[in-house]
Amino acid sequence: MNNQKRQPEAMLFDLDGTLFKTETLLLPAYHATFDELRQKGLFIGETPPEERILGALGMLLEHIWQRVMPEASVAARQEADVVLLRHQMEGLQGGKGCFTKV
Repeated sequence: MNNQKRQPEAMLFDLDGTLFKTETLLLPAYHATFDELRQKGLFIGETPPEERILGALGMLLEHIWQRVMPEASVAARQEADVVLLRHQMEGLQGGKGCFTKV
């Protein structure tokens, strides 16, 4: 029997609010997502209140979109997944979301 402990291959940390400012990345991407969904004809009306998405953080994306835009089609929600991720990645590449001092 081997009593030696294995070292983990990776460690994950919840960086939100500690090393990472979610709102500075998420909210611009959120608004850009709805702008794009409107341009594609997948969403009509004003962008839902920011509190809806902020209150859904930690949920699965499927459940987030059900909460944020309950009247939207499945296709619109799936497109929102893709578009939001793209806008968030662009924001990360532009340096948004990271604390300048840790």
